[in-house]
Amino acid sequence: MTKIIISCAITGSIHTPSMSPHLPITADEIAASAIGAAQAGAAILHLHARRPEDGHPSGDPAHWAAFLPAIKAGCAGIMNMTTGGSTTMTLDQRLAAPKVMRPEMCSLNMGSMNFALYPMADKPRQWLHAWEKPFLENSDDTVFKNTPRDIAQVLREMGDERGARFEFECYDLSHLTMLQHFVQRGLIKLPCFIQFVFGVLGGMAAEPDTLTHLRRTADRMFGSDYQFSVLAAGRAQIPMATMAAAMGGHVRVGLEDNLWRGPGVLAKSNAEQVALIRGIVEGLGREVATPDDARVMLGLKRGRSGGVLTVTCRRATATDVGLIHALLVENATHDNGVIAGSEATLLQHGFGADVKFRVVLAERDGEALGLALFFAEYSSWRGMVGGFVQDLYVRPAARGLGLGRALLAAVMRESVDWGTTFLTLMVQHKNKNGQGFYAAQGFTLRANSDCLICEGTALQALLAR
Repeated sequence: MTKIIISCAITGSIHTPSMSPHLPITADEIAASAIGAAQAGAAILHLHARRPEDGHPSGDPAHWAAFLPAIKAGCAGIMNMTTGGSTTMTLDQRLAAPKVMRPEMCSLNMGSMNFALYPMADKPRQWLHAWEKPFLENSDDTVFKNTPRDIAQVLREMGDERGARFEFECYDLSHLTMLQHFVQRGLIKLPCFIQFVFGVLGGMAAEPDTLTHLRRTADRMFGSDYQFSVLAAGRAQIPMATMAAAMGGHVRVGLEDNLWRGPGVLAKSNAEQVALIRGIVEGLGREVATPDDARVMLGLKRGRSGGVLTVTCRRATATDVGLIHALLVENATHDNGVIAGSEATLLQHGFGADVKFRVVLAERDGEALGLALFFAEYSSWRGMVGGFVQDLYVRPAARGLGLGRALLAAVMRESVDWGTTFLTLMVQHKNKNGQGFYAAQGFTLRANSDCLICEGTALQALLAR
């Protein structure tokens, strides 16, 4: 059998703070819990955000930016951002943070459904926050909307435009049929990673016969061009995961799906559940995949070259002038233009006695993949210093790997000594892809001009990656 991927769903949007004191709520709690799960053996960290003051599910990019950098710094786990968010969010709200953060992996729900949580409101408990009980009760009249148009939008905006791979969540046999439909339309490329979801009222019950039927159906639809994982809500979590592991599949645990360690015993952490299922699957003879194993197995952005893609962004020096000129010429050629600047003028104005601009280079193993050329500007309107990005270029073969975003973040880091508080740039009206890219990074149209600006919360989110 192949190595087994353990996913851990850290906090979710189903359980409320009153249900367990161990449910991660704040940014620090979510980050610490995710890192602990990765250290216990989880390769994939399925993530949601919450309002820190009361634990309400949140799609605010600022709430995401408060914990994603800490997770990235603390472990090698694959950060799998939800595009499902919460049943009470619009699709635009659900996509707001993933579009800005550009993760290597996202979840994608493959169909609309009832998502009934209201039985949990009937259990006696002391509610900590006013929103919790109505949130659960009102789910008796809530449809979790994931129409074919919604699915196509997520595939386009997160997959085609940002290079993410997907965890296709199937709560019902009909969702598997919808997945096949999108494969036949050419909007989903095989192989794919399917998450069979059991135990949500409105979806499939956690029954072994249903899992075996789904496996046979997926075999018929996709042959060997897929991998599957299983999650089950509540008490069925470990039994169904064990069955999946024995069948050669992958597994998901975590406090999003189940708050319990065993009958009547709350799990104290996500790591506790990961350790439990790890012991079981290793007892079945399965080897647990590392995050880098999983990246290669699933074809993620950092694993498509057969290993981890390591890209660095650095400040250019005078010795890079020839390379900078070549990249600028290449950029102009793609736009059917010609630059008047020469290596001599670049050297004079960028690295001479009176420096007018700076350059950062994106590289992999010494190979230049792109650049950003920028200089300081002063806004009398704001009374603050900003950075103006004159040129941002990523070579076509390296696009879709998040390098444009990395270069923008590098520009901010390399202009700290200017006191930079915002970034501005201009995009040609005909460059619709460029306009979409910068909008996804949080740039907005500057008042009364054709200039785009990124500041405030959007700038903090940009620096978070």
